[in-house]
Order: sequence, then C-alpha cells, then structure tokens
Amino acid sequence: MQSKLVEEVKEELKNYKSVNKNNELASINVFSQCLPIRKTKEEYEYYPYVLVCIDEENIIDFEAEIEIDIYFLVGICDKDVDAQGHKDLLNIINRLLKRFYEKQIIADKYRFKLPAKIKLQQEEYYPQYLGGMLTKWELTKLNIKGDDYT
Repeated sequence: MQSKLVEEVKEELKNYKSVNKNNELASINVFSQCLPIRKTKEEYEYYPYVLVCIDEENIIDFEAEIEIDIYFLVGICDKDVDAQGHKDLLNIINRLLKRFYEKQIIADKYRFKLPAKIKLQQEEYYPQYLGGMLTKWELTKLNIKGDDYT
C-alpha cells in the first residue's frame, strides 16, 4: 500500500516545483516512512519532500475491512524573507487531498476515506516549513498470504 501511495504522490507532483535549499525551483522528493540518511552535512539536503508514512492499522476481526492511517509529511526550505513557505505546503497538501478525493480507490484495493486532517507546524522554524495530512484508508479483508502493506 505504501509503495502505491508513493507512486500516486510522485505522479501528482511530477510537474510541481518548489524552492530548494539554494532557493532554486526543484522537483519534490518523495520517500516512504522517513528521510534517507544524509550524504552530506547539509541540513536541507532532501528538501522539498513528501514522506508517505504508515501510522497505525486497525484490525477488528478477520472478516472486516482493515483501516489504515497514513500521514503525508511535507517539508519545504524557503529562505525568502517574506516567510510564506506555509502557502507552498498547503498547495502540495491540497493537491494530494484533491487527487485522493477524486480517485478514491488506489490500485483497485485501497479506499480513501474521510475525514482527513491537515496540520501545519505551530512554531516558526524559518527557513524550514513542515506540515502534513492524516488520512484514513480501507483495505479489503485480511489477506493472510499476501503482503499488501509495503
């Protein structure tokens, strides 16, 4: 599931650009669960990025649908002194929300459910801006033999 959502995010954002650590327009990096280990000492090496993270799974019984909470964490490094990086965060998050709302089913088995929750960082950490969206997904009945999560 996570791999399919990473593909969806990449597809949705393939033509979207945001500023990177050098204040140049760059493509959005998309990763699953966490940022890769830095190759350099540069703090903002992977910015801009979206992380697709599994939060928790709710399995009630073997006959019920499985509910999975997935959060999308967005990181932007915007060194512009107007300090409006949150707008770029919201543009990215709302593009993803719109895609999932319109598509609703991913890979013929993962169903997007409302409500979704969007949150931005409360403290100011210029030039770093972080925000995210918590989503709920439903997976068809438990498949003991398969591996639908990675």
